[in-house]
Formats: sequence, C-alpha cells, structure tokens
Amino acid sequence: MLFIFECLRVICLLFLYGYCIHALFSLVLVARGVYKRRAFVTKSQESSGTDLFLLVQVPIYNEAPCIPGLMKSLLGLQWEADKICIQILDDSDDETTDLIEQWLEMHPQSRPRFVHVRRGSREGFKAGALAEGLNRCKGAELCLILDADFWPEEDFGILLASHLMRYPELSMVQARWVHRNEGESWLTRTQSVAIDTHFALEQPMRAWNGYLMNFNGTAGMWRVQAIQEVGGWSFATLTEDLELSYRAQLSGKIFDYVEEVTCSAELPQTYKALRNQQFRWAKGSLQTAKLMIPRLLREGPLNLMTRLQGVMHLFHYLTQPILALYIYLLLYLPKPDSLVIPFIAPLFLTPFCLYIFAAYRLGKPIVPVVVTFPSLFILGLSMSIPLLRAAAEAFSQHPSDFVRTPKAGGSFIFYPSCMRDRIWQLIEVGFWMFLVLGIVGFLGF
Repeated sequence: MLFIFECLRVICLLFLYGYCIHALFSLVLVARGVYKRRAFVTKSQESSGTDLFLLVQVPIYNEAPCIPGLMKSLLGLQWEADKICIQILDDSDDETTDLIEQWLEMHPQSRPRFVHVRRGSREGFKAGALAEGLNRCKGAELCLILDADFWPEEDFGILLASHLMRYPELSMVQARWVHRNEGESWLTRTQSVAIDTHFALEQPMRAWNGYLMNFNGTAGMWRVQAIQEVGGWSFATLTEDLELSYRAQLSGKIFDYVEEVTCSAELPQTYKALRNQQFRWAKGSLQTAKLMIPRLLREGPLNLMTRLQGVMHLFHYLTQPILALYIYLLLYLPKPDSLVIPFIAPLFLTPFCLYIFAAYRLGKPIVPVVVTFPSLFILGLSMSIPLLRAAAEAFSQHPSDFVRTPKAGGSFIFYPSCMRDRIWQLIEVGFWMFLVLGIVGFLGF
C-alpha cells in the first residue's frame, strides 16, 4: 500500500511539474508574441466598422443592482444610430425586469436602440438567451457580448470593430477586463491578481502565438457569420463561451486578443459567490474537455504544440485538487527533510513569478502582489474540494443549474440543500480538519 501511495505522489508531482514548466515557458512565449502579434490601431487610423450592423447582447438574470450603471454605459456606446441594436436578454424572476422597464420609460430617447427580450423559460441558461437573441435579430453582422456588471466606455465597440475590420481573417476579438472594486477587500485584491495574470500572460501567450484561446464570455466581439457557420450557441456545457471558442477554432476560425482595449467589471464580493463562480467555470471547462479533446487531438492542421497547449488549457482546473492531494501525501507520507524543500519549491515559486510578471506587464506595483501571494495560495487551496466536485460531476455527466455570480450586493440565488450538497460540505470540512492535523504532525508539534 505504501508503494501505491508513493507512486501516486510521484504522478501528482510530475503532473504539477508539467504545468510549472508550461507556465515558465509561457513567459518566453509572451515576450516572443509581443513582436509577432497583429498591431492594434485606433479608430482614427483605420475604418471603424460603424457602417456594419452591430448587435449588443447583454444576458441578465436577477441582477437589479447593476441595472442603472449598465444601462447608462450602454446608452453612451458610440455607433451609427440606425446600425445598432442593444438586446437586454432578461430571464429574471425578480424586480430586475421592472427596473429595466422603468429605466427605458425614463429615457424615451433610448427606445430606438434598446430591445428588452423576455423568454418563457431559462432553457439553455445564458447560451439559450444568446441564441434566442441572435435568432430575433436578422441582419446583424457584428455581435458584442457583455455581462451585466461590464460597463464599457463610449468607444469600446468602435475599438474592437476597428481591429476586426483591419484583419478580415479574424472571427472574434477579446478585450481585457479591469476591476472597479479591486481595492474593496482582501478577497477582491486577491482575485484581481489572478485575473490580471490571465489577461497579461495566458491570453496573449495563446493569441499572439497562434494557439487556441478562449472568448471569456463577455467583453468580446464576434462576427455573427462565424457563430452561425459553426452551429451557433450550444447548451451542452456550463461554459458556453469556451465550448464555442474551441468548436470555432477547430473549424478554422481565428481569434485575437487586444490588451489595449479594456472594459470595467466587478469582482465577486463574497467567498460564496467566488466559490460558485469557480465551480461553474471548472465544471464547464472539464465538460468542454470531454467534448473537444478527441477533436483537438485528431482534427485540423494543428501542430503538436498547439494541441498540447489546448489539452493543458482545458484541464488546468485539475491542478488545484491535485496540488491538494500532493500536499496531503507529503504531510502523511513525509520524506526526509532534506528532500522536501527542493521538491515543493517550484510549486510555490512558479506562480509567484507569474504574478510578478503580470503586474510588471500591466504597469502595476509589485509589492502588493508579493503581500497578496500567501492569500492567493490559501484561497486556491480552499477551492480544491469545490473543484474536485466540479470534476466529478463533469466526468459523470451530472447536471447542474447555471448559478450566476451575484454582483453589486445582489442577493444569492437560493437552492435547497440536497443530500449530495451536504455530503460535499462534510468532505470539505474533513479536508480542512485533516489538513490542519497533517501540518501539526508534520511540524512535530
């Protein structure tokens, strides 16, 4: 039995080392990609694309606190008046619907560009709402998708459209997220470091080197024809954005990322909201992996590195549960002290280097990142059981509702606790209890 656990520890370590090597190699790829990327130009230098019909889609579900700021920002979007339609895809069952109608009544000049779309059900959740909106708006050529807490600047649509117009081969262009409430608490500061790393390292690494990247579900613009040519939105996963991204790129579509264009958003303000979000993202990613990896490995004129990058991208949510498992094996099957530090050091130093690199690229101060790093590690470790549950449900095809992430003080959606929920709660309590006991025993107290 001891031999089996030793083999498991080695497998976990090799898996984690693989991601460490991949992450460090990404630093080189980003530096190289800066010189290979498609140049970004402003609307004054190129055709802005405002002569094309723009469909703006904003899927909403019970997000009343976001409505005033959202509607104000949408009203200010610059585009030719007869070439824009803003769809508020409202599946709400609370006061959000009334607030939207009240705002539209108070701003009658906005009526020509806004369409308040109500469906009879939440079938397909966000993907279903997007598909319904696309079917209702015939003739749209470009589609800008925004979540309710994403409030764009006036020229946001023009900047993205300009990039699509300059490079006709592109089917989608993704903007960078920035955070309105970054300094609100330790939780939001910690999240901002992680998300900044995604947009300063992961997205440019993939987009600028020709690898498969993902549309982030919001703050991105599509050519409508590209969505239609690959079959439209699918309800098969909880991350419809990631699934469509891979389906489109495996069909030959090309994406790009422009870090110069930003859209302000709101970070989850509570741990419960963050945990729900991470569970949904992880389960959806692994559902997409089940669907797309067979195609990724055999279809398209992709080189080996592109396929490998895609596999690691789709499976990256497994790293946290596997790191937790490795820590357990280390605590309860300790090695000689002289071997512990060399083995685990790369697991800490690699993400630390990534966070520092991301802050440097974005021109942010380094010291707050250093101070935040212990919180990042603990927060990541706390997600191990929710992510493990996400993996188990994804691979066992257990269905889940699309639980939105509450923003701006919004109320949580309450789902009655079932036996499965209570079992996972007990597992999470046991995880922390045995982790603390393992640390105490390992340190010899």
